[in-house]
Amino acid sequence: MNPKSLVCLSLSLVSIFSLSGCASIMSGSRKNISINSNPPGAHVSVADKNGAEVASLTTPCVASLKRGSGFFTGARYVAKIDKPGYQTQEFKIDSTANPWMLGNVVFGGVIGLLIVDPVTGGMYTLTPSEIEAQLQPIKKP
Repeated sequence: MNPKSLVCLSLSLVSIFSLSGCASIMSGSRKNISINSNPPGAHVSVADKNGAEVASLTTPCVASLKRGSGFFTGARYVAKIDKPGYQTQEFKIDSTANPWMLGNVVFGGVIGLLIVDPVTGGMYTLTPSEIEAQLQPIKKP
């Protein structure tokens, strides 16, 4: 490869990495949350912070949830797990800062830090990443 091509390639790579968001590249805009129940076969309904259902699944399952819910706003969810004959359980799923955001600081990705990661939701991660529901039988009087 000639020196001119090498310089062009290097500048292109630097531009791509400085204009992109590290957290978005490494983590994406969605996070998979593993949901299990004992006994299995329970219905899972996941609602966003506005109460809108975003997932309806049966355990064991994986819910693919958006990390963000708007510019510089992390997502929040409630997973409701129910099965006939058992008490319903609810689990909160909250967003926290994604450690990959530090990549923007280290690599000088100002646009990634201030635009790309906040828009895609990549600046957040969701916790917990796994839900284990131990369903309790309803006691009959």
